[in-house]
Amino acid sequence: MKKILLLGLVLFSLPLATWGQAEAGFITKQSANSDLAIWYPLGGLDHGPYPLVVFSHGYRGCNVQTLYFTEELARRGYVVVAPNHHDGRCDQSEEGELSELNAEKFSEVEKWDEKTYFDRRQDLVTAINQALEENVTPTSPIYKLINPNQIGAAGHSLGGYSALGLAGARSTWRDERVKAVVAFSAFIGPYTLSDALSKIKVPVMYQAGTLDKNGRIADQVYDLTSSPKVSMVLKAATHLAWSNVLCLRKNATECLATNQRAQTINRFAISFFDRYLKGDKGAEKSFTTATALIDSLQFDLSNPKAPSESATTTPEIESPTSSRPILLLVLLIVVLFGLSKFLAKAR
Repeated sequence: MKKILLLGLVLFSLPLATWGQAEAGFITKQSANSDLAIWYPLGGLDHGPYPLVVFSHGYRGCNVQTLYFTEELARRGYVVVAPNHHDGRCDQSEEGELSELNAEKFSEVEKWDEKTYFDRRQDLVTAINQALEENVTPTSPIYKLINPNQIGAAGHSLGGYSALGLAGARSTWRDERVKAVVAFSAFIGPYTLSDALSKIKVPVMYQAGTLDKNGRIADQVYDLTSSPKVSMVLKAATHLAWSNVLCLRKNATECLATNQRAQTINRFAISFFDRYLKGDKGAEKSFTTATALIDSLQFDLSNPKAPSESATTTPEIESPTSSRPILLLVLLIVVLFGLSKFLAKAR
């Protein structure tokens, strides 16, 4: 009996050790507008379909500029598609930092309108369409991996501006398929001059840093936005903390093993998508609980479309996914106990 029980526990511990964690696959595709990078889960998780997140890079960045986030999203059960926008370069200085914004163009926010960087909107919509086309192509690595009803958008800097536009901050940009948005140190100036942010009708998370000018207007941006909404400001984080610069030439896995800022950025962003794309209410605690690295945290999870939901909840509800390993362990023990009784009678 001891040998049977030991064997059962050893075999059962193998999936428990990697439950909810997958390896990430990666492919590139050519769309009508740009090159696409696509990350997707490889084993270790229940077979999909998974939510789709479209990622928009910063000005003069590129689609692989934030690998510790896009790659980790795939490991956590998402398909991620990221286009290279026309303004993208991923140029780097000798210090390893992305190129600075075009000061003249970005200082005249009052001149920005629906047409400004509209090509980015087209890139993102095309990227979503291409991913969904791959989803129904039998020869594609992401065949049947995507749930087309669970689509989110994320972006850094000008990419954050673009993701917010896609979510409704720009009326002509709106893509109704987008159900949640995460904006990393977003270029937000043009939206603060009007009620644009209040027009977003899907859940929004903002992230910024105290060493980033976006962190200094976090309160204003939060107040202008309709709920559900979250605003998190990281201590001592610069504008480039939401790029590969944060990882100091380490790959995504190495970076996430040691870099607490990268861990915090991912914890908040991915749990937010878990809540609003996967429907896991238990994920709320992960993005409504501050840590030592966080300078300020604000959230209002009330939903005008669902008045019964409280404003700032931090539920203790355990998700079905997280409880399943425990239930299966109990079931295994019961089976092994029954087997031991059977063997005892056989003797």
